[in-house]
Amino acid sequence: MRKIAVIFEKDLKNGLRNWEILFIVLVPIVLSVFFNIALSPKGFSSPKVVVFCNDQELKTILLNIDHFKNIKFSQNWDEAISMVEKGKVHGAFQLPDDFIRKLTAQEKFEIDVVLDGAAPVKTTIIRATLKSFIDKYSGVVSPVKLNIKELRVITAKQKMLDLWLLLTIILIGVSVIPLSLGEEKEKKTLDAILLTPVSEREIILSKGIWGSFLILINAIVLLLLNDGLTGNNGLLIVILLLGIFSIVGIGLFIAIFSPTQSTASIVGTLVMVVLLVSAQAADFSDSIKRFVWVLPPYQVLDGIRKAIFFKSGFTDAWVNFLVLFGWTVVFLWINIYALKKRKL
Repeated sequence: MRKIAVIFEKDLKNGLRNWEILFIVLVPIVLSVFFNIALSPKGFSSPKVVVFCNDQELKTILLNIDHFKNIKFSQNWDEAISMVEKGKVHGAFQLPDDFIRKLTAQEKFEIDVVLDGAAPVKTTIIRATLKSFIDKYSGVVSPVKLNIKELRVITAKQKMLDLWLLLTIILIGVSVIPLSLGEEKEKKTLDAILLTPVSEREIILSKGIWGSFLILINAIVLLLLNDGLTGNNGLLIVILLLGIFSIVGIGLFIAIFSPTQSTASIVGTLVMVVLLVSAQAADFSDSIKRFVWVLPPYQVLDGIRKAIFFKSGFTDAWVNFLVLFGWTVVFLWINIYALKKRKL
């Protein structure tokens, strides 16, 4: 037992000193915390809703509904519809002043509901919450007919397009690129290149361009296969290019600082999972969104949606441009500096 304890102590000390092992061990814990926050009632991101309603008592009741925390009221139904069209809210509906009385008296009436088809998760929550609210006062049989109209309806092919594009960028950017550069490090061909007149900046740019080319080809194929060129294509191209450059920078960073190709592969896979989960989890939790909005994956996903689904203009995406360009410059500088240190 003593010998086993000695070996265990040695492994424990080595593990605590090894950042790769610590990173691998901590990733599942961090992801678990992220999911707990995203799925908790306090962290849950409620859909944005605007209601055409004049009854003050009814407004108070609506404000106390959990999934209607982000609710606004409007005195103009056309204005409410316009807010949905512009992507400012996920849905709108109008309620009569004597809404509760009609429900309890089982009087038949209709409710107009306008939903944003580009936000299926949020609109599903709106439908379910509104139905639950009606059922609470109407009893077993509801006398209400919902006239639901969806704006910006996306096709079946487009529903997963934003995630496919993000997956492609991250998969190739932080998994394939590190393997390519890691192989050169193990075969010592990178050291040989560093002995030539080629500068570190030229090496990083050439590797970055190669990785970006692979991603861009895949992205174009995905866009053609999934009806992706129906929005603001100019904005889409800029977002994709900036997103590709910034995430390829992360991949090069992993490759340069990983001692072996196998390490680069493991770290790249874990980073890929973290980046994908964090970007997607932001849709469900405002708490997570406050942390991850500065990261490239969130800005790429948000920018793609603005370009394809909302047909937004360039002025609507200036934050996306600023964040992605900033990360591109940061990783370019860090990677060039790291290669210079390796050369020395």
